[in-house]
Amino acid sequence: MGKHNRRNLFYPFFINPEGEIGLEAEDGFEQILPIWDDGFEGCWTWERPKAKRDLPLLVAQRVKERWKVYRKSYASGADRMLKTILLDNSFYTERGQKEFNKLFETKAKIFQSPKSPYLLSQLFETSTSDSDLILDFFAGTRAQLRKRF
Repeated sequence: MGKHNRRNLFYPFFINPEGEIGLEAEDGFEQILPIWDDGFEGCWTWERPKAKRDLPLLVAQRVKERWKVYRKSYASGADRMLKTILLDNSFYTERGQKEFNKLFETKAKIFQSPKSPYLLSQLFETSTSDSDLILDFFAGTRAQLRKRF
Protein backbone atom coordinates (compact mmCIF):
# COMPACT_ATOMS: atom_id res chain seq x y z
CA MET A 1 0.00 0.00 0.00
CA GLY A 2 1.13 3.48 -0.71
CA LYS A 3 0.28 6.82 -2.24
CA HIS A 4 -0.59 5.15 -5.55
CA ASN A 5 -3.60 3.31 -4.09
CA ARG A 6 -4.29 5.11 -0.76
CA ARG A 7 -4.17 8.82 -1.67
CA ASN A 8 -6.31 9.75 1.36
CA LEU A 9 -3.52 8.41 3.62
CA PHE A 10 -0.75 10.47 1.97
CA TYR A 11 -0.52 13.93 3.58
CA PRO A 12 2.11 15.88 5.52
CA PHE A 13 2.73 16.05 9.23
CA PHE A 14 4.65 19.00 10.62
CA ILE A 15 7.18 18.37 13.40
CA ASN A 16 9.12 20.81 15.55
CA PRO A 17 12.65 20.08 16.84
CA GLU A 18 11.22 18.65 20.11
CA GLY A 19 9.17 16.06 18.21
CA GLU A 20 5.77 17.72 18.65
CA ILE A 21 3.44 16.90 15.76
CA GLY A 22 0.90 19.06 13.99
CA LEU A 23 -1.15 18.97 10.80
CA GLU A 24 -0.64 22.64 9.90
CA ALA A 25 2.59 24.36 8.88
CA GLU A 26 4.05 26.53 11.65
CA ASP A 27 7.31 28.41 12.07
CA GLY A 28 10.09 26.05 13.07
CA PHE A 29 8.16 22.94 12.02
CA GLU A 30 9.54 20.57 9.38
CA GLN A 31 7.21 18.89 6.89
CA ILE A 32 7.40 15.12 6.69
CA LEU A 33 5.60 12.75 4.37
CA PRO A 34 5.23 8.97 4.59
CA ILE A 35 8.19 8.30 2.31
CA TRP A 36 10.16 5.17 3.12
CA ASP A 37 13.94 5.01 3.42
CA ASP A 38 14.17 3.60 -0.12
CA GLY A 39 12.13 6.51 -1.56
CA PHE A 40 8.83 4.62 -1.90
CA GLU A 41 5.83 6.92 -1.37
CA GLY A 42 3.98 5.06 1.36
CA CYS A 43 1.03 6.14 3.47
CA TRP A 44 0.05 6.82 7.07
CA THR A 45 -2.17 4.45 9.03
CA TRP A 46 -4.87 7.05 9.70
CA GLU A 47 -6.81 9.40 7.43
CA ARG A 48 -6.34 13.10 8.17
CA PRO A 49 -9.61 13.48 10.22
CA LYS A 50 -8.63 10.64 12.57
CA ALA A 51 -5.07 11.97 12.83
CA LYS A 52 -6.48 15.38 13.78
CA ARG A 53 -8.80 13.86 16.39
CA ASP A 54 -6.12 11.58 17.90
CA LEU A 55 -3.05 13.80 17.45
CA PRO A 56 -2.05 13.43 21.15
CA LEU A 57 -1.52 9.69 20.48
CA LEU A 58 1.20 10.41 17.91
CA VAL A 59 4.84 11.03 18.68
CA ALA A 60 7.81 11.70 16.41
CA GLN A 61 11.37 10.51 16.92
CA ARG A 62 14.47 11.13 14.90
CA VAL A 63 15.90 7.87 13.56
CA LYS A 64 19.06 7.98 11.45
CA GLU A 65 18.63 11.67 10.63
CA ARG A 66 14.97 11.21 9.56
CA TRP A 67 11.74 11.81 11.46
CA LYS A 68 9.55 8.75 12.11
CA VAL A 69 5.98 9.00 13.40
CA TYR A 70 4.77 6.44 15.93
CA ARG A 71 1.43 5.83 17.57
CA LYS A 72 1.49 5.64 21.38
CA SER A 73 -0.18 2.51 22.64
CA TYR A 74 -0.99 2.12 26.33
CA ALA A 75 -3.16 -0.46 28.01
CA SER A 76 -6.20 0.87 29.82
CA GLY A 77 -5.08 2.23 33.19
CA ALA A 78 -1.37 1.59 32.54
CA ASP A 79 1.10 4.22 33.66
CA ARG A 80 3.84 3.04 31.31
CA MET A 81 4.30 0.91 28.22
CA LEU A 82 4.72 -2.77 28.94
CA LYS A 83 7.79 -3.26 26.75
CA THR A 84 9.85 -0.86 28.88
CA ILE A 85 9.47 -2.79 32.14
CA LEU A 86 11.23 -5.91 30.88
CA LEU A 87 14.62 -4.21 31.00
CA ASP A 88 14.80 -4.24 34.79
CA ASN A 89 17.29 -6.85 36.07
CA SER A 90 14.89 -7.88 38.85
CA PHE A 91 12.82 -9.48 36.05
CA TYR A 92 15.61 -11.81 34.87
CA THR A 93 15.37 -15.58 35.20
CA GLU A 94 18.33 -15.57 37.63
CA ARG A 95 16.22 -13.52 40.05
CA GLY A 96 13.37 -16.00 39.64
CA GLN A 97 15.74 -18.88 40.44
CA LYS A 98 17.02 -17.08 43.54
CA GLU A 99 13.48 -16.46 44.84
CA PHE A 100 12.42 -20.01 43.98
CA ASN A 101 15.40 -21.45 45.89
CA LYS A 102 14.62 -19.23 48.87
CA LEU A 103 10.96 -20.29 48.85
CA PHE A 104 11.83 -24.01 48.82
CA GLU A 105 14.97 -23.63 50.96
CA THR A 106 17.16 -25.43 48.44
CA LYS A 107 19.91 -24.76 45.95
CA ALA A 108 18.84 -27.68 43.74
CA LYS A 109 17.28 -26.73 40.41
CA ILE A 110 14.05 -28.64 40.91
CA PHE A 111 12.29 -26.29 38.48
CA GLN A 112 14.16 -24.94 35.43
CA SER A 113 13.99 -21.26 34.51
CA PRO A 114 11.32 -19.96 36.91
CA LYS A 115 9.93 -16.53 36.14
CA SER A 116 10.88 -13.76 38.51
CA PRO A 117 8.04 -12.99 40.94
CA TYR A 118 8.84 -9.30 40.35
CA LEU A 119 8.17 -9.77 36.64
CA LEU A 120 4.92 -11.61 37.35
CA SER A 121 3.83 -8.95 39.81
CA GLN A 122 4.45 -6.18 37.29
CA LEU A 123 2.63 -8.09 34.55
CA PHE A 124 -0.34 -8.68 36.86
CA GLU A 125 -0.43 -5.02 37.92
CA THR A 126 -0.21 -3.85 34.30
CA SER A 127 -2.77 -6.19 32.83
CA THR A 128 -5.40 -6.75 35.54
CA SER A 129 -7.65 -4.79 37.85
CA ASP A 130 -8.23 -5.37 41.57
CA SER A 131 -11.36 -7.46 40.96
CA ASP A 132 -9.65 -9.88 38.53
CA LEU A 133 -8.92 -13.44 39.59
CA ILE A 134 -5.48 -14.82 38.78
CA LEU A 135 -5.08 -18.59 38.62
CA ASP A 136 -1.50 -19.25 39.64
CA PHE A 137 -0.13 -22.77 39.11
CA PHE A 138 2.92 -21.73 41.13
CA ALA A 139 0.76 -21.60 44.25
CA GLY A 140 0.81 -18.07 45.51
CA THR A 141 3.30 -15.88 43.68
CA ARG A 142 0.97 -12.88 43.98
CA ALA A 143 0.24 -13.53 47.66
CA GLN A 144 3.96 -13.78 48.41
CA LEU A 145 4.64 -10.49 46.64
CA ARG A 146 1.83 -8.64 48.36
CA LYS A 147 3.35 -9.55 51.73
CA ARG A 148 6.76 -8.18 50.68
CA PHE A 149 5.71 -4.93 49.02
